[in-house]
Amino acid sequence: MKLSNVVAEYVSFKQGIGMWYRSEARLLRSFCRTVGDVAIKDVDAPSVEAFLAGVKGNIASVWRLKYTVLNGLFRFAINRKYTGSSPLPRILPKRPEPGLPHIYTIDELQSLLKATDSLQTRMSPLQAATFRMLLILYGTGLRISEALALTIADVDVRNSLIIVPDSKFFKTRIVPTGPRLTDHLRVYLEERRRLARPLGEDSAFLATPTGHALSYYQASKVFRRLRNLAGLHRTDGARYAPRVHDIRHSSKSLIIPSSPPKSAYLWPCSLFYSA
Repeated sequence: MKLSNVVAEYVSFKQGIGMWYRSEARLLRSFCRTVGDVAIKDVDAPSVEAFLAGVKGNIASVWRLKYTVLNGLFRFAINRKYTGSSPLPRILPKRPEPGLPHIYTIDELQSLLKATDSLQTRMSPLQAATFRMLLILYGTGLRISEALALTIADVDVRNSLIIVPDSKFFKTRIVPTGPRLTDHLRVYLEERRRLARPLGEDSAFLATPTGHALSYYQASKVFRRLRNLAGLHRTDGARYAPRVHDIRHSSKSLIIPSSPPKSAYLWPCSLFYSA
């Protein structure tokens, strides 16, 4: 059986049991392009090892991700008797030490927000406000994928709620917002509605000038620019610069009220509004 056919069947199986399996599917399609559309029983160890190593060499974390996905594929193929053995190596590289997040100070977070002013242009009149809102939403505990997936309809300023559909473990959750955050959301929402809305109220909340959703690549690229403008860098010897995802860790580490008032909303947002 052809490798591409087995991959298609395997991805369909994974998604059929309720998994997203999107990034893994892209990785498997990349494997097919690298190896060629050969019979799965003809996939040899050197081809697999070359794919695992990649163009940058044997980077342990990436290597293990690829290995895990390919291991599932070949176990699936063996169980269905499409092939008799797996060409994957038996010796795995040592896992890298887990990366420690950068814990932003309040001053650093406010510097990031201030840096968004540089994004305001005639061609992108809402870009500064959009990325300011993205940073603020990250402070509420939303993941970047969840923030980028929000639609206009998901932001209910009348009831001070954000609806996060299909979040982790395929569950929808409701995020309450307090008065100050709700006011910021209301102002942004009014400005957002002046942009194109190709899908009406189901259009992206955080959008490009054409009204389409920001991609993760676009958000990451702009965040690197904001980080450089704010002059943020690691001083603890970590191998990577401060990331947008680290804001979630900072939110939980900097302000943890011992007994928040009953009316309190997602206290991490106070990081961005401290006097």
